[in-house]
Amino acid sequence: MNYYSFFVVLAVCLLIYIAKKLVHHIVDHDFFWQLVFYTVIFSLIGAKIFHVFENYMFYSVTPNLIFSSYGFSVLGAIVFGYFTIMILSIIYKARFYHLTDRIFLVIPIAQFVGRIGNITNKELLPYSFYEMGLNLVNFGILLIASKINKKDGVITALFFLNYGAIRFFIEYTKGNYLGFLSLVSLIFIIYGGFKIFRLKTNL
Repeated sequence: MNYYSFFVVLAVCLLIYIAKKLVHHIVDHDFFWQLVFYTVIFSLIGAKIFHVFENYMFYSVTPNLIFSSYGFSVLGAIVFGYFTIMILSIIYKARFYHLTDRIFLVIPIAQFVGRIGNITNKELLPYSFYEMGLNLVNFGILLIASKINKKDGVITALFFLNYGAIRFFIEYTKGNYLGFLSLVSLIFIIYGGFKIFRLKTNL
């Protein structure tokens, strides 16, 4: 039996459960579930789009496999999820970074659980273990930062900086350091670093 899908769904459910506990005091019940609904949908769309871009040569000759394959990109899910939360925050006048700081704090744990699916699926490649360990390190850094600095946007910026570095390293170990996902990882690093610089200069 393939347990990969089970662990991905478990990771999403865990993310939603913990995020709800963290944001219950800043968003109402209806808005939270609208946020979950649209963010999950558009994150899945983004995950598929980024996967297709990364494997463009393959899908250019086998377009019929785009929707029948199980390929998804976490980076695409993060990008589309981030912008979905941003748009909904504007529409409902929610505090965007106050919200994303709590959501992105939990994402590394969800990523760790999701990667267990790779192992149970017998994808015993080194980078799966690398990313599992580094996601835990990222969570530790974000957790400590959340205790030290309460300014909105710090955790979100740190997440992009840290995870961008993690994914660039992972893509390097896979030999894809000149690929599309490596470029996105570098954009994460630049964006996260820029946001931290802006936050520090505005203190």
